[in-house]
Amino acid sequence: MKSLFPLTSALALICTSYLAICNLATAQTTTPTDSSQPASPAVATAKSSPELQALLENIYLTWRQAMNSKDFNTWTATTAASRQMATRNRIISQRLSYPKALFSTPVQAPPLAQLVLLDVLEKGDTANAIYYGKVDFGLGADQTITDNFMVLKFVKELGLWKFDQLRIIKTGNDPDLQNKIRTSDFSFLKSDVFQPSGLAPLIAKSVNPPAYLAELWIAANGFDVRVNINQGNHKSHITNDDGRDLVIGGLVKGKNTVSLSITPVATQSTLPKRLEVAIYATPAANKPAKRIFHYAPDINKVPRTYSVTIPIH
Repeated sequence: MKSLFPLTSALALICTSYLAICNLATAQTTTPTDSSQPASPAVATAKSSPELQALLENIYLTWRQAMNSKDFNTWTATTAASRQMATRNRIISQRLSYPKALFSTPVQAPPLAQLVLLDVLEKGDTANAIYYGKVDFGLGADQTITDNFMVLKFVKELGLWKFDQLRIIKTGNDPDLQNKIRTSDFSFLKSDVFQPSGLAPLIAKSVNPPAYLAELWIAANGFDVRVNINQGNHKSHITNDDGRDLVIGGLVKGKNTVSLSITPVATQSTLPKRLEVAIYATPAANKPAKRIFHYAPDINKVPRTYSVTIPIH
């Protein structure tokens, strides 16, 4: 596998701060690498709350204007505390300046004018506003705009709604889904990918600028994998998919701990089962990255847990 370094791209930085993208066809079996969501008992099923539309759209549009005008105070006032910390940690983990780097991206938060609201779902202290249409990130000729779902996620803090994250869900070429959209049959919104969690995300601990920038690679088919690096500085979770992510907090000089929790799961893929985890690191974004950790066990003898200490001098 080839590393993505250098990691100085503000585009990659900002998108992964507030934007997640997935395909609807695989969303049921793929868990995003977002460690802020607590694992707690489920609460009541989400209810349709169309009366929240005007309030939530106003919050999002205020947040969007803050991004466009580089207004940090308004951005702070409208952004969930957990997302603020996640964004700050991601920027610091690339040794970039916070909050300056927050606004250093050509990506624009999409307008709502050309999108159709399908529903607003509310559960506990979370809510999702779900739209369909051509989601425009303002990239001009570099962007191919197609019809997809856009989910705006909100969190209630001390009785006030705050914007959390924007999620794009690609529809693919499913004719049955397209027909349901045309006939206003929105029963597919019961899928977990559209549902609010009901639980406010946890606020991560603050990290320091790292000695080494690092990137995590995971490939898992037939497995659910959770990765914990340096006692919770970074957590990733993926199921039946492959992906890569900036290691939050990077790596330190001295001892670095990596812990894996692995669970075999069913897969619909026709590809062979696979499990591979790697970490690449570099002392500077303008220098080549080296693979400093690689785990690819015998696929027939995969342990449920694996831990290792990686010394870096």
